[in-house]
Amino acid sequence: MKTINQQTVSNVWEKTWQQENQEVFEDFDDGSQEILRVIKLFISSFQEKQILEVGSGTGKISLRMAKDGGQVTLLDTAPTALEKSKQLFEKCSQKAEYILGSGFDLPFADNSFDLVWNGGVFEHFKKHEQKALLAEMARVCRSNGLIITFNPYKLAFFYRLGKFLMEITGRWPHGYEKPMLTMKKLYEPQVLVLQKEFSNDFTSSLEHLFPGVLKKAAKQIFLKLLKADKHPRFFTRLFGGYLLVSVFRKK
Repeated sequence: MKTINQQTVSNVWEKTWQQENQEVFEDFDDGSQEILRVIKLFISSFQEKQILEVGSGTGKISLRMAKDGGQVTLLDTAPTALEKSKQLFEKCSQKAEYILGSGFDLPFADNSFDLVWNGGVFEHFKKHEQKALLAEMARVCRSNGLIITFNPYKLAFFYRLGKFLMEITGRWPHGYEKPMLTMKKLYEPQVLVLQKEFSNDFTSSLEHLFPGVLKKAAKQIFLKLLKADKHPRFFTRLFGGYLLVSVFRKK
């Protein structure tokens, strides 16, 4: 049974996906490309791998994994997200399993997946819920398998500034969202090993400063003014990347 907070998060995101058009699901933007690039740093091949995305949203990153031979399962609490993801997969002649369900009660047997991952989920929940979610993801991950999470980073200056401006002007659409500094206190050391944790993707943090139809153009202009597109790693260290990347391996 969902808690009040979990139901609230589900409602917020169902409303969000209802308002988004299919182009959002099909647009493989810079942030999506960067997430896929980072995942590929830790898994050599998706071929024949059993992959679970918990809180799958658009599913467009998992689609690329399916194209590379992965056996993909998408799980989300929002029916609209799964419906639009299915349309996207079918349009690209790719298959997946589509599961309407909660990450806190995954309907899978223990040790079912080689890779369990998500992007932008943990920050919407309280600490005790985060621990429960990570433990459930670990349960369905196979021994020596990977769990990779991407969450808004607490020290990402431009993301925090943009979020603050949207909140005080009443334009913030995502409900409760608390950026994260680390996942180090959320896992059981006897079950998981935190292999690596780092912030990444400075450029996506700028998108929170430029909402609306001119977002992409404004971001590119700002990047050129900073010359950040030539030195993304430097600016990530200086201002913080948008995402905290946490990579676990199950024992």
